[in-house]
Amino acid sequence: MEEHDMSFEKLLGMVTEAPILKYYDASKPIKLSVDSSSCGIGAVRIKGLHRHAKKVRTNRKRIGVIIELVFGCDKFYQYLFGRTFEVEADHKPLEVIMKKPLAETPLRLQKMLLRLQKYNMTVKYKKGKELYVADALSRNFLKETDENENSDDVQLCAVMCLPIAPERLQEISTETEKDPTLTTLKQNILHGWANKKHTPDEIKFYWDYRSEMTIEDGLIFKGNKLVIPNTLRRMMLKKVHASHQGIEKSTSYSGQACKHK
Repeated sequence: MEEHDMSFEKLLGMVTEAPILKYYDASKPIKLSVDSSSCGIGAVRIKGLHRHAKKVRTNRKRIGVIIELVFGCDKFYQYLFGRTFEVEADHKPLEVIMKKPLAETPLRLQKMLLRLQKYNMTVKYKKGKELYVADALSRNFLKETDENENSDDVQLCAVMCLPIAPERLQEISTETEKDPTLTTLKQNILHGWANKKHTPDEIKFYWDYRSEMTIEDGLIFKGNKLVIPNTLRRMMLKKVHASHQGIEKSTSYSGQACKHK
C-alpha cells in the first residue's frame, strides 16, 4: 500500500506542475485538432506540448465533417477568436470547402460556414491515424450530453427546401436504398473516399465532386441537388422536359438526372 501511495503522490505532482500544468501563453502559435467517429466528436487545442481536450456524445452518424470543426471552435472560442490558428482534420475535401465562396457550398453547410467566418483559420489535411488525441476522444466519448453542445441547430435542412412532394421523396429514398451504385456511393461519403485509382468504377463520376456530396434522411445530395436513383431517372427526365424549358434550364433544374441519361 505504501508503494501505491507513493506512486499516487508522484502522479499527482506530475499533473499539477510544469510542463503538464502551465498558464496559457497567447504569444505562442496554436493549433486545433478535430475528429469524429460514428458516435462522438473530439477536439483538442494544441500549444507546444500542452493539450486541452473536449469530447461529447452524439447519436449522429458522420455525415458532415464541418460539424466537428464548429464544435471545436465553439469549445475553444476564448482561445481562438481574434487570432490566427491552424486546424488539423482527416477530411481532405475540407480544405477545398473552406476556400469556396459561401454561395457555392451545399445548402446544409452554409449556416455552419457562416458561424466559422468569424475565425481566422487555415485548414490542413492530416491522416486520421496521426490525429491521436482527437481520434481517441471521438471514440471514448462522454456518457452524458449537454444540451448546449448539440450541433444539430447549425444545419440547414436541404430536404425541406426541395420542391418535391413527401410521397415522391419517400419513393426516391426507397429506390436509393435499392440502387447498388448509390449504396456504394453512400459508403464512400460516410467513411471517406479513396484516391481516384482505387475508387470503384461505378462511382468514379462522383469523385471530382466528393467535397460536395452529402447525405440527409437517406437521400444523396450533390451541393443542393438531389441525386436520383437509376430506376427513376427516365421518369424524372420526362417531367423535366414536359414544360419545354430548353436544354439549359432543364439541365440546371434536373441536376444529376440529366447527366445520367
